[in-house]
Amino acid sequence: MKLCIYSSVLTILSLCTFGALALDNASLLKEARKSSDNIINVSGKDYETILSGHRDANILVLFTSNSPQFGCSLCAELESEYEALVSSWFHDHPDALSKDDSEKALFFAKAMVKSPQNIPKIFADFGIEQIPRLHLLKAGSNNMLDSEIVDIPADKDIARVQHLINALKSATSITDFEVHEKVNWGSTIITAVSVFIIVFLLKKHTYIATYLLNSRLVWGVLSVSFIILMIGGHMFNKIRNTMLAGTSKNGEIIYFIPNDFQNQFAIETQAIGVVYGILATMVVTLAIGIPKLGELYKGNKRRSVVEASFSILCALFVYMFFAALTYVFNLKTGGYPFQLLKISSLFH
Repeated sequence: MKLCIYSSVLTILSLCTFGALALDNASLLKEARKSSDNIINVSGKDYETILSGHRDANILVLFTSNSPQFGCSLCAELESEYEALVSSWFHDHPDALSKDDSEKALFFAKAMVKSPQNIPKIFADFGIEQIPRLHLLKAGSNNMLDSEIVDIPADKDIARVQHLINALKSATSITDFEVHEKVNWGSTIITAVSVFIIVFLLKKHTYIATYLLNSRLVWGVLSVSFIILMIGGHMFNKIRNTMLAGTSKNGEIIYFIPNDFQNQFAIETQAIGVVYGILATMVVTLAIGIPKLGELYKGNKRRSVVEASFSILCALFVYMFFAALTYVFNLKTGGYPFQLLKISSLFH
C-alpha cells in the first residue's frame, strides 16, 4: 500500500517537474532570439528544459555536425538550407505564430555534435545513429521523445527548402508558410561594379582591350588555368559540396582519401592545381623562357652558364613536383608502381 502511495507521489512530482520544465511560446521565442538566425541551440545539457513538458508549439529539431571527423557532406548542404527555412518562416512570422491561426506556432532547434568522442546526450535520447536527421515535435504532446521524423529530400538548395516547407505544412496544418530567397546584395553590387569598370575600360582603352582579346598568351593562360581547375576536380567539389579536409580514425587531419579515386576533399583540388600549374609553368619556361633569356645574354661569356643554371633549376622543379604528383597517385591507388625516389616524402 505504501509502495503504491510512493509511486503515485513520484508520478505526480514527475508530471509537475515536466510541466515546470515546459516553455511557453513567449519563452521559446526568447530562446530563438538569442541567436542571430533564430535557431534554438539544444546541444547542451539544458535541452530538456526547452523540449520537455506540454508543448503549445511545434518544434523542428535538426541533428547534424559540421566537424570534418564525420565527413558529412549532406550536413554541410543542409546547414545553409535549414537557415533559409528558418529565415523564410520568421520573415512573415516574427513572433513565430501563424497569421491564419494564432494558436499555431513553429520554432526551430539544432543539436550539433562536435566529435565522436563527445556526443551530446540528446542524440542518445532520440536514438540518433545517422546524421543529418530532422525530428518534428508536435504541439500538444507531453512526451519529448514523441516526435515525427521528417524526410530529407534529395533535391538541393531552394528546391529542398520548398519540399521541407510542404512537409511541415502537411504535418502541422500551418498553411501560411512560404519560401523567401535571400538576395545577395554583395554579389549583385560586385557584379554591377565589375561590369561597369570593364565596359568603361573597353570604351576608354579600346586598343589595349583589342590587344588582350587577340593575345595568344592571354588565351593560353586562361585555357590552361581552366583545364587545370577541371582536372583537379573543381566541378566535383561544386556538385558534391565536399568538405575542405577530413580526419582519420585517430583524429589526425587528412587531405587525401587513401585508395579512393571516386572521392576527394576540396583541398585536393587546390593541391593538384598548384602541382599542375607549376609543372606547366616550368615546361613553358624551359621551352620558351630559357631561349628568350639566352637572347638577353647574347655575346656575353656568361650566357652558357646562365642558360645551364636556369635549365637545371627548372628541371629540378619539374622533378620535385612530378614526384609530388606520383606520390598522390600512389596514395590514391595503392598498387601504383611508379614513384620518384624518396624526394616525394617532402610532400607527405
